[in-house]
Amino acid sequence: MRVAVLMIAGLMLAGCSGPVTVENPFTGQRVVCSEGGAAEWNRWWQSDACVADHLTQGWSVSRAP
Repeated sequence: MRVAVLMIAGLMLAGCSGPVTVENPFTGQRVVCSEGGAAEWNRWWQSDACVADHLTQGWSVSRAP
């Protein structure tokens, strides 16, 4: 649990770094969580929320493009 919280916190701090790809370890499906919305803070929040949602479902951050 502590590792997941640290991962999410790290991703939230890196919100301005661009799109993040998450991968389902069972199916290999990949989803790109990118910024969206009109306001600057809203773009980062939406990307972070997308990543956090997938991490809680067992997905992992993909290192491959």
